[in-house]
Amino acid sequence: MKSRVRFWVAAAAVGSWTLVMTVSAQHDKPAGEKPKQEEKGHGQPATGEKAEGKPAEGEKGHGQPEGQEVPGVNDAEMARWMEAATPGEHHDHLKPFVGNWTTKSRFRMAADQEWMESAGESSVKWIMGERFLVEEVRGDMGGMTFEGMGLSGYDNFRQEYWSTWMDSMATSYTASTGKCDETGKTFTYQGTMDDPGRNQKGVKYRIVKRLVDDKSVVMEMHSPGADGKEFLNFEITYARK
Repeated sequence: MKSRVRFWVAAAAVGSWTLVMTVSAQHDKPAGEKPKQEEKGHGQPATGEKAEGKPAEGEKGHGQPEGQEVPGVNDAEMARWMEAATPGEHHDHLKPFVGNWTTKSRFRMAADQEWMESAGESSVKWIMGERFLVEEVRGDMGGMTFEGMGLSGYDNFRQEYWSTWMDSMATSYTASTGKCDETGKTFTYQGTMDDPGRNQKGVKYRIVKRLVDDKSVVMEMHSPGADGKEFLNFEITYARK
C-alpha cells in the first residue's frame, strides 16, 4: 500500500515535469529546424557500451536502494494516508447489508394520509476492496416502474458513516452522514433534500436503518410535514432471499 501511494505521488510529479519540459522545448525550437544526430564526444562510449562506473540498463549500482523517498511526503503523512484508506471495524458493521433482498415499501406525503404500498427487489454488494457498498433497487411506485441506486460507507478520516441516493423519480441526489450505536445494528443518518412540490430546498430529513436479524432490515425515513413537525413518511422492510 505504501509503495503504491509513493508511486502515485511520484508519477504525478514526473508527469507534470515531463509535460513542462516538452512544451518548453517545443516552444524554444526554431521553426523548421530538424533534430540533430547525436554526436559522440572524445571518450564517449558507442551505443550499447557501458560507461565506466555506470551500471548498464537493468543493472543495479553498488548500494543503490530498492526504492526512493518521494520529496515532500514524510513517513508520518504516509502513515495517516494509509490509515484513512484502509477498511476497518466500522466497515465490518456494514457487512450484514450485503446480499439479495425482497422489499416491501410504504410511502405517504403527510402524517394524516393513507399509505401507498409497493414491492421490489434490492441487491447490495461491496466494491473497491470492501470500502463501499452499492445498492440497486427495482420496484414500482404508484403504478410506475421505480429504479434507485445508493452508495454508502464509512469515512475513517471524518469518523462518520455516509450515504448517497438517486432514483428514477428525480434528477437530484441526496447525501447524509451519521453514526452507528454501540450494538452495531442501528444506524442514524441526517441529511437534506429538495422538495419541488413545496418549492423548498435543503429540507432536513432523518434516516434510521435497523438490522433486525441476519435475514431482515428495516429502513425508516422521517421528514417535516407542512406544519414543520417530523413524521414517518417512508419505510422499507428488507427480507433476505
